[in-house]
Amino acid sequence: MRRAIGYAAVTFGCVLIFLGPLLRFYATPRVEKAPYDVYDTTVSTGSGSYFSVKSLSVVGPAPLKSIATAKGDPAHSTAAAAVIGIFTRTVDLQRGDFDYGYTRYAFDRSTGYAVDCCGVHPPEQGLTLKFPFHTEKATYPFWDSSAQRAFPATYVRTDTVDGLTAYLFVSQVPPTLLRSMEVPGGIVGQPGVKNVTTFRFYQATTTLWVEPFTGAILKAGQHNRQWLTDGAGTPLLTLADIDVVNDAPSVASTADRIKGKVWQLELVSSWFPIAGPLAGLLILVCGMWLIRSTAREGRDAAPAVPPAVAVAPAG
Repeated sequence: MRRAIGYAAVTFGCVLIFLGPLLRFYATPRVEKAPYDVYDTTVSTGSGSYFSVKSLSVVGPAPLKSIATAKGDPAHSTAAAAVIGIFTRTVDLQRGDFDYGYTRYAFDRSTGYAVDCCGVHPPEQGLTLKFPFHTEKATYPFWDSSAQRAFPATYVRTDTVDGLTAYLFVSQVPPTLLRSMEVPGGIVGQPGVKNVTTFRFYQATTTLWVEPFTGAILKAGQHNRQWLTDGAGTPLLTLADIDVVNDAPSVASTADRIKGKVWQLELVSSWFPIAGPLAGLLILVCGMWLIRSTAREGRDAAPAVPPAVAVAPAG
């Protein structure tokens, strides 16, 4: 029985020794990928002022809520790239909805960088909806959908978000010209002019809390401004001055999803590849000891062969 246990231990030890590197170098790159079958809603709250097309005037500051619904597109996603659509609705809690938006993103499921594939031909560059797995304390290009450009997102410090370690990144969008536009002179203080050529500018500070192992964005906030100027750069009209951040329930929901994934990925990529071979080596040694000790005991217990008796020849 002990001999059978020894052989079983040797076999199991060998499996653990070879399975650890296999998980680390073969399985891990295949499981460290963002899902594409998502259907999540994130709510951001804050306050701000904005130009109302209903009243043709700036309203606020007012309490605001932004509701972003992310829905994956498995039919167009691939093993390497995910396609996810984001529908955003912004609500003035005192006056009702005032802005909507929809964008489809295609990005590399491992690195988070935008890709041109899967039926989506985006202008996006850099990171969009996530950071790379094993995010570093560095600077990454992060896409700003309003400016239609990627700007540096720089590591600032390490925080804790709902029990998870998070790297805080800040991306600054300097005053950026979006486009020129014709507006009625009356809304920019020139009632005697039918149409005035103005220039629409945008500026933003985006703050991101990123879980470094998965690259998931746990929490996000943004302060953005838009305004009109004349040809000399003189401000004529504020279009928006909004400051919002993900609310606590949305952050908790995201953190809960990520916690399970972090544990699973750490088990496959770190804990088992290190502990598995060590445990396998110990079990292998124990198994070999059982086999050898059983064989030794068998030899010691074998009956002695009686010496041959010499028989004198007759006669």
